Amino acid sequence: ITGNPGTSDSTPFPGGSLLAYALAGEPTLIPTALGSTFNYVTNLTADNALIQVQQSSDLETWKDVDLNTQTQVLNALAGTRTFTVTLPQGTTGFARVTVVQR
Repeated sequence: ITGNPGTSDSTPFPGGSLLAYALAGEPTLIPTALGSTFNYVTNLTADNALIQVQQSSDLETWKDVDLNTQTQVLNALAGTRTFTVTLPQGTTGFARVTVVQR
């Protein structure tokens, strides 16, 4: 993994879209036989963004997804980390990513 010893790899938030700063592309929701898989890719240097995934069965009540249930794949060359959340089988569901500035 690359880095800058003694310095910060963080990219400051320049203003504008916090989602564009924090995420590398659009999240996807893919139905599977075991439920649904929600994928999102983050920018590794977006340290000023706090990202949370939420799920809902009715688009009104949202519940935070436990970060420990997410798998992640690091791509240091691209500067991204891909997260995968498996949503429960047999339920109608929705997922979203929320981002707030630290």
